[in-house]
Amino acid sequence: MKVILAMAFVKHIVMFRLKEESKTSDFETVYKALQDLPKEIPQIKKFELGKDMLLPAGQNHPAGPNRQVAWVLGFESVADYEAYDQSPVHKAFLSDILLPRIEPGSRSAIQYEVDEL
Repeated sequence: MKVILAMAFVKHIVMFRLKEESKTSDFETVYKALQDLPKEIPQIKKFELGKDMLLPAGQNHPAGPNRQVAWVLGFESVADYEAYDQSPVHKAFLSDILLPRIEPGSRSAIQYEVDEL
């Protein structure tokens, strides 16, 4: 009997809005920093970065407006996700770039297992 071990990869999705008074330069700073993180954190194996399209249905939803940014990351393991989460580069991004610009309470995130990245 052949035993097949399934490898579970980890996907991390985080979404947020910038403060209402944010300038275009704030958005560009955050967006560029997110694009640069995979160059500095080797545990990130795949990523997607999206900016909300500002469609009326999303901005006028009964549950509230859409987030502005979606950041989707792929990791080969839980350990790799945790290494990313605790890395000095990620922590510096949070404290120096994101947290001063983010709308308080707008962050939403999830980590879950997937079969492939």
